[in-house]
Amino acid sequence: MILTQDKSSPYVKMTKFVFYSKSADKKPGKGTGEELSPGANFSRLAKIPHWRKQLSNMSVSPFELGGKRYLSVENFFHAAKFLKDHPDFAATFASDGGVEWSRDPFVSKQAGKAGRVNARGERYKNKRLSRLSDFPDATMRSDFYTGIDRKAMTLALYSKFSQNVSDARILLLTGDAQLYHLITVRGQKSVYERWEHLERVRDCIRLYPPVVFDKAVVDKVLGI
Repeated sequence: MILTQDKSSPYVKMTKFVFYSKSADKKPGKGTGEELSPGANFSRLAKIPHWRKQLSNMSVSPFELGGKRYLSVENFFHAAKFLKDHPDFAATFASDGGVEWSRDPFVSKQAGKAGRVNARGERYKNKRLSRLSDFPDATMRSDFYTGIDRKAMTLALYSKFSQNVSDARILLLTGDAQLYHLITVRGQKSVYERWEHLERVRDCIRLYPPVVFDKAVVDKVLGI
């Protein structure tokens, strides 16, 4: 997928940064699909090693949200799938969850597949995650990918960047750049997805004092 401009208006080169969990450590504007606007200066950002990886939801940047502590944005995102109907399973994605996916965002992504059923009617299994069998009835809420997913991601991103000074500095040093997440799927062409919700988080932490959202706020936002 190619990053495109609005063809109804004159072309103005905008700064675009692209990131994902395995981004190469290149200077701003030198990453795949990136552009810099004329006169743009990101020398301070360039001095921070692997700054793109820190924008990813896979980065280990602990934060508090809804009365629990999470290792990463990815951990909370998958917890949110189960908070409404299976709170006991959702709790395992928190830092004190006591299972392997509590302590690793990449493993949490695998555990977040719990409840899936394949074409043969078989529930998702993962031999490396033996503790999944402790939650045989856990299934993702059916309306999760109707907008709840984006709300959950935004809550977690705000919490991560507002509570971690070094991450906040990286995000603010991207200025007003458009931020794109690189989505890779084996056997398919990579896609650049603009993360306007992360750009809004950047505006919030630039303009307002940080807030730690309690359980009541999380429940209201996610419709629990």
